[in-house]
Amino acid sequence: MIHKIHIQHIKSVLLILFVIIFFSIFSYFYLYGEISNAETYIDYLYFSMMTSTTVAYGDMTPTTQRARLITTIYVFSFLYLLIYTNIVNVD
Repeated sequence: MIHKIHIQHIKSVLLILFVIIFFSIFSYFYLYGEISNAETYIDYLYFSMMTSTTVAYGDMTPTTQRARLITTIYVFSFLYLLIYTNIVNVD
């Protein structure tokens, strides 16, 4: 029973992670030209991962208000995922 609960939580966390990354990549692609030095899906994935892990080398930055808003939503979504994961692990 406990093992199934943990598997279910892992599945839900992975699903949320996939949705967040999918949302960010395609949102940034929609905002083409509003992220400096980003032109391909790989660039947007790289920007998303660097933003979510707070590494942020500075080689790519949002250049418009819309891109900054999407990036802010993405960061808060990723923080929500981290908080959700910690709450689930406490139970």
